[in-house]
Amino acid sequence: MVVEGDAVRVVDDVRLAEIAQAYEKKYGADWRFTVRDGYFHHPSAGPDAGPVVVLELAPVRAFGFRKGKEYNQTRWTF
Repeated sequence: MVVEGDAVRVVDDVRLAEIAQAYEKKYGADWRFTVRDGYFHHPSAGPDAGPVVVLELAPVRAFGFRKGKEYNQTRWTF
């Protein structure tokens, strides 16, 4: 799957908190992030780990590819 579009950095702490909650709900406690100053921070990351930038993608086109005995592809436009 390939998705094309414009990626925009998310810096609003309220929006970042919503995204962090969604990650944890879907992937579990290992994906728990705290939000501070427009970044994600992972509590178990070492001291050399920097803040995590979060990007939000507004899709324009997507391409799906099938592999196997028959190769095929599909394109979606949003």
